[in-house]
Amino acid sequence: MTDAAYTYGFSNLGFSQRIQDDYDQMVADFGFDTSFTSEQGLTYEPARVVKVDRGFPLVAAKSGSYRTELSSRMAKKARKDVLSRPAVGDWVVLSHPPDHEFGVVEAFLPRYSSLKRRDPVERKSAGYSAAQQATGQIVVSNIDIIFVVQALSTASCSVNLARMERELVLAYQSGARPMIVLTKADLCPDPEASARHAAQSAAGAPIIIESAVTGLGIAEIRRIIGPGVTASLLGASGVGKSTMINRLLGHERQYTLSTRESDDRGRHATVARELIELPLEQTDAGPSGGGVIIDTPGMRSLALWQADRGLELAFPEITEAAEGCKFGDCAHGNEPKCGVKAAVESGDIDEGRYLRYLSLYKELVEEGGLA
Repeated sequence: MTDAAYTYGFSNLGFSQRIQDDYDQMVADFGFDTSFTSEQGLTYEPARVVKVDRGFPLVAAKSGSYRTELSSRMAKKARKDVLSRPAVGDWVVLSHPPDHEFGVVEAFLPRYSSLKRRDPVERKSAGYSAAQQATGQIVVSNIDIIFVVQALSTASCSVNLARMERELVLAYQSGARPMIVLTKADLCPDPEASARHAAQSAAGAPIIIESAVTGLGIAEIRRIIGPGVTASLLGASGVGKSTMINRLLGHERQYTLSTRESDDRGRHATVARELIELPLEQTDAGPSGGGVIIDTPGMRSLALWQADRGLELAFPEITEAAEGCKFGDCAHGNEPKCGVKAAVESGDIDEGRYLRYLSLYKELVEEGGLA
């Protein structure tokens, strides 16, 4: 079923030779017969999941945009495995059965990156611990860049380092490149000072100061999301993600709500993840836009899932100091001759960073989130 409410330019969605090769391999592996024409019956084509809502994923293909359902094989697998459910950004093998209301997702192509969190849905199974019952959830997939978004609209104009570090762990674990965006700079008397404060916990990720009101940082972000690039936003509700997308687009595409008078924070507006195209523009500085960005609802629950590598990358100074630990399985708590604790005591590692690291590490261990 074609969804006339949405139109997507398939050539702008990041389709590449790698995706074509993966599609061809998947078709061969499952024996899909792509020789059929629309007159003969079943047809197949590659497509990308651009929105997941109402239980019927919306996909965009060269032939158009379609509401879809999973094949019986895929639906059975998805019921057993949360990670096998469709996510925005997925590339799929799409079929068009004759006289069928919806397109059918026959298979997912391999995900080259994915942002995961611990599934917030509690599942209880008799005889199993919480860690054994825990599972992950794909937030978005096949992304090249994750913008970790923090707002500078608090009274102190400060950055929530604990939240930012948690988001960086997930971003690094995803396989995408993390970048930090400090929004609402027009509400902050000294955004540069806030950026310096954030840099202490940025783990080398670039920092962009942004204001959708003045346009600060918008051109830089548009240049980053060039042709073939898929970016995603990660941040709490009200930090200005949808407003930033509207400014990137140059028109009101995403629904936003007014800020609260008490703290100038925005209110939750986005309710579904959605892939959005940025129009390509030629500027004196080169191409601008032309890629896609995924808007995501603010997530209250952002528990870590199999993020040991992300934890190492988000806390590089602790990873480096750990090489001096006496024991290879040192948890940097009460163990003797710990290189990390020695670095904290000497002032080489910030104590606040160290304590937040221990909290994240403990969470991974207790919730079964270590790979």
